[in-house]
Amino acid sequence: MAPDRIPTKTSAILGSGAECGEDPASDCGSRELDHREEDAPSLPLERLLSCEAVWAGSSLFVHAPRSGTILRLDRLGAFVWTMLSSGVSVQATYGEVEASLSCSSREARRAVQSQIRQWTEAGLFLDRPAPEAMPTFPEDIHWIFDRPVSCGGPALRLRTDNAELAALLAAVLPDDDVPHRLDDPPLSVVGRTLDIATVPEGFLIRAPDGRIGLSTTLSFARHDALIALAEASGPLRAITAIIHGSAVVHGRRAMVLAGVSGAGKSTLTAALRSLGRRLVADDIVPIERNDLTVRAVPFRQSLKSGSWDVLSDIWPDLSRAPVVNLRGLRIRYPELAEPAAAGSTWPVSVIVFPRYEARAPVASEPVSPEVCLSQLIESGTGLVGHPPNLQRLADLVNKTPAMTLSYGSALDAARYLVARHSA
Repeated sequence: MAPDRIPTKTSAILGSGAECGEDPASDCGSRELDHREEDAPSLPLERLLSCEAVWAGSSLFVHAPRSGTILRLDRLGAFVWTMLSSGVSVQATYGEVEASLSCSSREARRAVQSQIRQWTEAGLFLDRPAPEAMPTFPEDIHWIFDRPVSCGGPALRLRTDNAELAALLAAVLPDDDVPHRLDDPPLSVVGRTLDIATVPEGFLIRAPDGRIGLSTTLSFARHDALIALAEASGPLRAITAIIHGSAVVHGRRAMVLAGVSGAGKSTLTAALRSLGRRLVADDIVPIERNDLTVRAVPFRQSLKSGSWDVLSDIWPDLSRAPVVNLRGLRIRYPELAEPAAAGSTWPVSVIVFPRYEARAPVASEPVSPEVCLSQLIESGTGLVGHPPNLQRLADLVNKTPAMTLSYGSALDAARYLVARHSA
């Protein structure tokens, strides 16, 4: 919704076939090229220098704020990038690659050209498409959903004129003791407002700071509204990234569960909650820019129908929660029990990538920082800020242990995590 948030794209630059220790007579990473000499692709040096290059573990990641593209470079790509970004000319880089890989000048030239071509084709040097004219925010709207929301800071007034969106937001927002009637004093004094209005193009979202963005679908509008609420739960522009996952408090620290949809994050989170761990965030996990802590935004946890049977023994009241349909999915949002205080922040002790496999034993494997960052990006983590910054997310993965966790029993997996990562 907001122009400060750029959806990230990721592409892996596939590696050189002639990296150190491999056959120097191979094609040096230019598998898609034949053996004809080709004209060197143009290198927009200004665009290259505007990119952000950060290290996560042993891999170099390049982030283009203008396009939102993020690439993880292999060893050859990192070498070429480092040469070019430090002011070495393309011609001189040919010589550096030739000396480093002990290959012919022709192969070195083709290897460098291949890297530049792949970066270009991946969109690294492109601008984001120019936005179309933003529709005018309508006047005289009949708000059918109008209620205050406590996000940890001053209350925020949330309004929409769309019945379907109102139902989706009501399902995920926790009940509180703030009156919902328009004539109640607490609502009348709320100064900050998040408005979502239906327009032919989709949904216009007007943030508390006055920014207006367009969400083209119902599910995007829901997601963007929740992110706007998360941003409003603390100081303005204090979030550096939104991780797609969930987080629970254990001891004095937070455990972040991340990954693609359907991996088993919510199921394992529910099991951890059954052991007394408090919910910090679900679906949207904000990371603070300054200290890389998780900011608590305790929306109700979403549990898709595939997890209901798995959780029936440890969460018998789950069947009482109403069913909400979203994008063809059947979801329950059970009541929250003692969540972490909205707006509180928690240092991260571990990042877990769950993998549910029926009847599988609990098994974990460490994940390197470079693989952790790749998986976070590929699973939908978004960068927040103007300009968006990848370095802080890389700082988080460089200092935080990460693991994959395969499990068939959510309760056994939760006990495993509690035993090893309580603090």
